[in-house]
Amino acid sequence: MWQPETVEAHGFRPLLLLDVDGVLLPVRDNTVPNGYYQPSANFRGVSLEHWDSGEMHRIWISAANADRLRRLGEHFEIVWATGWNQHANEIIAPLHGLPDLPVIELAWSEDLRSLETSWKLPVIVDRALAFAAHSDRTQ
Repeated sequence: MWQPETVEAHGFRPLLLLDVDGVLLPVRDNTVPNGYYQPSANFRGVSLEHWDSGEMHRIWISAANADRLRRLGEHFEIVWATGWNQHANEIIAPLHGLPDLPVIELAWSEDLRSLETSWKLPVIVDRALAFAAHSDRTQ
């Protein structure tokens, strides 16, 4: 059984590979622009300009998520594993009180659409001990 105290005593913190859409940002449909939504009054809206399209988007941030990430960071090395890539450090990290985190660079391709699992798995499969991601598959 994994015990944080034992692992950390040996100078090793397991990785937590963190996605953005559906994990930190509530999203109904991440295949359409502005698919983000406010699930409860506990989320505050933030407007941002998309780095590629220049379109304005409204995302919803929860202070509770910032606290959860702080607590997780005590036991895990948090690494971005998201299509946001470095933009997660530029936009999402400051909104959650996070420092710049390492990033696993992911690139979307239409070839990945046919995968039965997350499109991120082929890149992260050899690295993950814990992976927090939103499933965009409906069964």
